Amino acid sequence: MVPCFTLAVVTACTGCTHWGPRTVPLDRFVYRTSIADSWKQQRLLTIVKLRCLDVPVLVNVSSIVAAAY
Repeated sequence: MVPCFTLAVVTACTGCTHWGPRTVPLDRFVYRTSIADSWKQQRLLTIVKLRCLDVPVLVNVSSIVAAAY
């Protein structure tokens, strides 16, 4: 019983480390970087597909985010 309680306390204390107003700037930076990397990969794939005479498919991040809600 004691190990389960200890595990629960440790998980509760470390599980919420990325919550709160102090982490918003860091999370925004990671989000912006991820979107920029996704855009670059999509453009590169589009160039390769056009070069190989394949039809490019473009997906916008905003459409994915809007579909999630």
